[in-house]
Amino acid sequence: MNDNDDNTNHPTQRNKLSDLGAPAGDRPPRVEGDVEGTGRLVADSGTNTDPTAPPVLFRMDHKTVRSQGWPRRPRVACAGILYFQAAGSTPVSVDLRWNRWLRGDEQPYVRRLKVSHEPKPLSDKCWVEVASLVIIENHEGEGFQVIPTPEELDDVEARAVVLSVGSGDFLKVRPGESVFFEPTDFKVILVRSLHGTATITLTIYPE
Repeated sequence: MNDNDDNTNHPTQRNKLSDLGAPAGDRPPRVEGDVEGTGRLVADSGTNTDPTAPPVLFRMDHKTVRSQGWPRRPRVACAGILYFQAAGSTPVSVDLRWNRWLRGDEQPYVRRLKVSHEPKPLSDKCWVEVASLVIIENHEGEGFQVIPTPEELDDVEARAVVLSVGSGDFLKVRPGESVFFEPTDFKVILVRSLHGTATITLTIYPE
């Protein structure tokens, strides 16, 4: 990973879900409104523990919903749909909807990085000890000002990012795509680009 990369921490700056309501205890909060089908992964970490807090409005990927108070502990939640469509047939979908409470209140690690063909530890400069969720976004292919040539497209498509443990690869993130997963030990994971350099955003949520 490049020492000149943007090392500014942006906790929950992207895909932010704030002000979720929660009744007393750790039961899932009651949220009124349409929060499904946003296709985004979000996280929240409210600090107001007053159970009498009034309902508030918050934004979740351009949707306004109403909640009751604030959460008592951080959580991550996913709301999206993955589609597959064979030629000449209707699409088949898989719902990606879940949420999980986190144990602590440690801030997530969020960094935009450039990776090369040389493998580097995924945990480089990361303060998180135990990862609850890792998200990798491959930004290659974004921002073309003009229609790219076939050669430029071939170059971009080759800039996939690969994760490995030891000498074995286990996960690939294609240009323009993203993945999220919960590793058993993210400190043994190495990251590299298959061709040239690739710009990624790495987000690691603590357990």
